[in-house]
Amino acid sequence: AAIDVLIEEKLAEKAAVNGKYFKEKLEDLQTKHNSIKEVRGIGLMIGLELKYEVLNIILKAMAKGVLVLNAGRTVVRFLPPLVITKEQIDQVVSILDIVLEEEENARAVSTTTN
Repeated sequence: AAIDVLIEEKLAEKAAVNGKYFKEKLEDLQTKHNSIKEVRGIGLMIGLELKYEVLNIILKAMAKGVLVLNAGRTVVRFLPPLVITKEQIDQVVSILDIVLEEEENARAVSTTTN
C-alpha cells in the first residue's frame, strides 16, 4: 500500500521538485547570513553547513517548532517528509532565518564583550 501511494501521488518526483526549491531557498539565506558555509543535498535530504557548531541553532529551531538534526558538529540536517509543501518549506526557512539572525547577533555581542 505504501508503494502504491508513492507511485500514485508521484512522491519521488515531488521530492525532487520540493528539494530543489528548498535548497534554493537555503542558498538565498546563504547570501544573507555569513555564518552559512555551504548548502548541499539531494532531493529533500539537505545539509546546511555553518562556520560554527550547530547545537544552539537546533535547539532554537526546535523551540520555534522546526525539527532538525545535526550531521556532525557544524551541519544542520533537514529530512522533511515527502509530502512537505512549498508553504511549509517557506515557513521553515523563515524560522531558520530568525534563528540564524539571533545566533549571529549573540555571537557578535559575545565577541565585542570579550
